[in-house]
Amino acid sequence: MSHDHNHGALGRRLLIGLVINAGMLVLQVVGGVAANSLGLLSDAAHNGSDVAALGMAYAADRVRSRPATDTLTYAYGRWEVIVALINAGALIAVSAVIAYEAIRRLLDPSPVNGVLVMAFALVSLVGNVLAAWLLEGQRSVNARSAFLHLAADAGASAGVLIGGLVIWLAGVSWVDPALSLAIAVWITYGAVKLIRRAGTILLEGVPAGLDVADVQRAVVAVDGVAGVHDLHVWSVSSTDAVL
Repeated sequence: MSHDHNHGALGRRLLIGLVINAGMLVLQVVGGVAANSLGLLSDAAHNGSDVAALGMAYAADRVRSRPATDTLTYAYGRWEVIVALINAGALIAVSAVIAYEAIRRLLDPSPVNGVLVMAFALVSLVGNVLAAWLLEGQRSVNARSAFLHLAADAGASAGVLIGGLVIWLAGVSWVDPALSLAIAVWITYGAVKLIRRAGTILLEGVPAGLDVADVQRAVVAVDGVAGVHDLHVWSVSSTDAVL
């Protein structure tokens, strides 16, 4: 059974990312209202889900570090999977709201301040890239779900920045809700992938990258082993596997 003891470092990274995103959320809401930009407000909504994701991920990381007990012999490893599913559900709900408002604005466009959109989107982009960098390469599905939130939001902020430039140069207001609709699709795609990964763990699926047939052949190859039967390999969490 493999186990990741790097809880403290991950917790600190999650907490720093949480603080960064909470600050950006406030800035994006202010900027979205000031610029009349659905793109910025959509990015703010996604950032709000980032704040929730990072908060739950931080709490789950703290819980996960608790030792096993006589009644919970695998400890609290699956809390991170439950949190990941909650995060994915929140992302899909946010996407639905963004898509509805984007379609409404496409049918009835309103003027948008492109310069303000660019300024606030740039700040958001820098903050999201920094927060995502803190979690890049972490093995935990809990940290991975938070990383996906941040990476997707960085991409969304880049799109909003480009949209603001187009609005400023060409005065095409429909670009703003069109970008918002694209952001909603992007968010949903990432959320579905996360649900599939977390679902595999909850169904006690074989860990990613492991072939049970290879394991069986390796065991049979050990001198003195006559055969293998009733072999099970499953995931307790994203970093803990049992055979």
